[in-house]
Amino acid sequence: MKGSFARVAVPRPIHDTFHYKVPEELAAEIRAGSVVVVPLGKRTVNGVVIGLTGSSPVRARNILALADCPPVSDRLLELALWVSAYYRTPPGLVLQMLLPPGSGTRGIKFRLSERGRQAAGDGGERPILALLTRGPRTTRYLTEHIDPVQVEDALEEGLIEPVLPSPVRSAVQDPEGRYSRDEERITDLTPDQSRALSDLRLSLDRAGFGVFLIHGVTGSGKTEIYTRAAEAVIDQERQVLFLVPEISLTPLLTARLSRVAPGRIAVLHSGQTPGARRASWDALNSGAAAIGVGVRSGVFAPLPRLGLIVVDEEHDQSYRQEEMPGYHARDVAVKRAQIEEVPVILGSATPSVESYRNAEIGRYTLLTLPERVTAAAPTEVEVINMADPGEKRSTHPSLSQRLADAVADTLGRGEQSLLFLNRRGFAPFLLCPECQYTHSCPNCSVTLTYHRGKGMVCHYCGSQRGNVGECEA
Repeated sequence: MKGSFARVAVPRPIHDTFHYKVPEELAAEIRAGSVVVVPLGKRTVNGVVIGLTGSSPVRARNILALADCPPVSDRLLELALWVSAYYRTPPGLVLQMLLPPGSGTRGIKFRLSERGRQAAGDGGERPILALLTRGPRTTRYLTEHIDPVQVEDALEEGLIEPVLPSPVRSAVQDPEGRYSRDEERITDLTPDQSRALSDLRLSLDRAGFGVFLIHGVTGSGKTEIYTRAAEAVIDQERQVLFLVPEISLTPLLTARLSRVAPGRIAVLHSGQTPGARRASWDALNSGAAAIGVGVRSGVFAPLPRLGLIVVDEEHDQSYRQEEMPGYHARDVAVKRAQIEEVPVILGSATPSVESYRNAEIGRYTLLTLPERVTAAAPTEVEVINMADPGEKRSTHPSLSQRLADAVADTLGRGEQSLLFLNRRGFAPFLLCPECQYTHSCPNCSVTLTYHRGKGMVCHYCGSQRGNVGECEA
């Protein structure tokens, strides 16, 4: 019969999907996007059905049960398969990120069905009946004692049945429990803010796909525009997804957003407890939360009534995940907005080259905020060339005398100083003060870094050479 087999993506680093037989009792419930429990070797895993087919090229094992989580929506399934194809990453690993937190590691237990209890009471000698007479057992326990095929045969014969844990369903009011609801509202917008918000609201009213790049200097009021755009979407009974590059930025943003959706904000990030993450996921999926705030992986959060996506600090490299499954959350957010047919806002004081180019050629709509909201003077930045022979050096080899004097003056006033030293090694290079010669790696053509005790080291290829006492130019 058509549709009696399912192609399932499993959470393993492989690009292929597996064929499984759909049991008759599950045929009416399983569709593309269903999360199912399937045997994989001697274990069971949660996989996602990619599609149904009428035949299998191999002898297929049975789907054991439906998992204890809702199916993946058609649009999120389309997004996951696009991510898998575009970034050449295994589909099962991408789809695992769409499931409720913890669902990929939850085990499954089996117990005797009514028919199985009768068979055991009648003196049935099958090993699986004896193993389950004392109560439910996990698949791992069963497959350690008997052949996994016996578990599938007993399930198909109706002698055993799965015991699925009940999912946590708690609506999130304030996931962190400490956000302020008393944020002072800014009533007056600058002319630049008003123009940007007007352009955004036209797109929100049309409820179609569009990408807006907000290029605003630091302190120009980008967050206020985000907040008001989110308020307009929530008034239409739709949801908003906010992405930030770092977990540390979520409390401040949530405090600002709490004035437009008090008690209806769900935060998703790895710093939460598993229970809090699951509660946030459920609140977003059920619609109890109007706003989702997350970091990189939050781009896959379930929002059935999505109306707007905001990516703050869109240039930040933290949105890029290098390990498998690899993806760039900003670009995935744009693709998701296209699939969901909603606008997406990218904001930054220093937009990425690719985003700014897309705005120049008309693919994105550029909104600029060239001035600060307040009258505060911009931060003064001074670049000191340490290689300048006329620049006075301090007793420390990495500090100019002007920097050392500025730090001393600050400490003398009882204030604090913060120095960033973005380097590895004792010195980033050795420079001859007479001819400006530096030692370079013969393989990579970059300057060698001086490490005390190691000598000169290349941080690209790892090649080393001993300490150098004289200029070789």
